[in-house]
Amino acid sequence: VIVIGASFLPVSVPFSLPVWDMMAVGAAVFAYAFVVALVALRVKTAFWHWLVLPIMSFGVFASLLGLQPGVFAAAFSLLPLFLELLAILLAPLFAKFARSPKQWVRDVARSLRQPWLMRLGFSVGAVGALAFATVLIALASVDAELEQRLASDAPSHFVVDLRRDEVAPFQQIMGEEGAKDVQTASMLRGMIKAINGVPSAEANVDEGSAWMLRGDRGITFTDDLPQGTEITDGQWWGPRAEGAFLSMAKNAASDFGITIGDQLTVDILGRPVELTVANLREINWAGG
Repeated sequence: VIVIGASFLPVSVPFSLPVWDMMAVGAAVFAYAFVVALVALRVKTAFWHWLVLPIMSFGVFASLLGLQPGVFAAAFSLLPLFLELLAILLAPLFAKFARSPKQWVRDVARSLRQPWLMRLGFSVGAVGALAFATVLIALASVDAELEQRLASDAPSHFVVDLRRDEVAPFQQIMGEEGAKDVQTASMLRGMIKAINGVPSAEANVDEGSAWMLRGDRGITFTDDLPQGTEITDGQWWGPRAEGAFLSMAKNAASDFGITIGDQLTVDILGRPVELTVANLREINWAGG
């Protein structure tokens, strides 16, 4: 049941590991630990530890990781066998302490020299190692996914609130420090007040972009089409255009329910400005 349930867990992590996924992994490992402890108490034969436990470990571990790192899953499944062998080797050593003059030493030694108790302890230890390794693999999966999705030339730092006369000195300093491809863009802060005349508080905006109506947003402006911009609908206005035009992300415009020619009223420095949507563009937030 645990293996089947774990097989339904998501194996692709886009950017951050969801809390629910981590809870599901933790629940699966907890259930696995409970089953291990219960069966180890009931079954005192070595068959459980030599055969059933490794197979169960491999099934659960491989399912949690989406069968991707199969070699590591197989190696990890051998851990119970190693612990079982260690228990067999250590059990005779504890038998020597059973004749200790101290009562508490004899009690502990008599308990630990029982092979099935040693197996139980090491089985629970294997479960702890399984949980720890699962968390490490999940975090490694996040890092690997980020490395794959981010462009090799993706920006690593962002600087804001530079005045126009500070741009050239800033670029000079960055060049001296070895920074590459320093790009700048003029920007203002503005708050969306209305969508096609409808106040933003009353507008019907999908939840995916509703955050854009909360607080002020950064608004960049330029006459020339920025390099790498992918326009999906409409045209860029150019340096001689008359009027205030807006280029908007395609998915945000869809959430707003607007298209080319529609208007947004934006409060910029206390002044309402009517912006007409001139084009829609595709934005790859992970592409640099």
